[in-house]
Amino acid sequence: MVFNSRWNSVGFRVVCDYRPPQITNSIGMKLARIPAGKFLMGSQENEPGRTVTEALPRMVMIAKPFHIGVYEVTQAEYEKVTGKNPSNFNKANGGGPNHPVEMVSGDSVFVIAAYALTGKALKAYRRRQRRKKR
Repeated sequence: MVFNSRWNSVGFRVVCDYRPPQITNSIGMKLARIPAGKFLMGSQENEPGRTVTEALPRMVMIAKPFHIGVYEVTQAEYEKVTGKNPSNFNKANGGGPNHPVEMVSGDSVFVIAAYALTGKALKAYRRRQRRKKR
């Protein structure tokens, strides 16, 4: 990895040039593969641009590789998987299908993540939803 201290266009400091491989799932979500390994997370107290909420550097270990969404889950993606859109900031309120979904539970987010890779979680999610309604 090549470390540097440039800033990107939204104000996040870019510290390496590593770009993980990406896949696209069946509903069009882009996912990046995060490899297993160790990395240094945090910043030195005298680092330019450091905020008071940042922690000092410490070694972090990722035991197993995983995939994570490159972008936030949109309202349209959420609706494709669950069949509903719980967002307050929807089309009627100035948002829309390409805006991030909000007002979702941790369970729902897990289902989206599982579906993103396997496509098998949808049936299990809908079964759980039907049981809750009984």
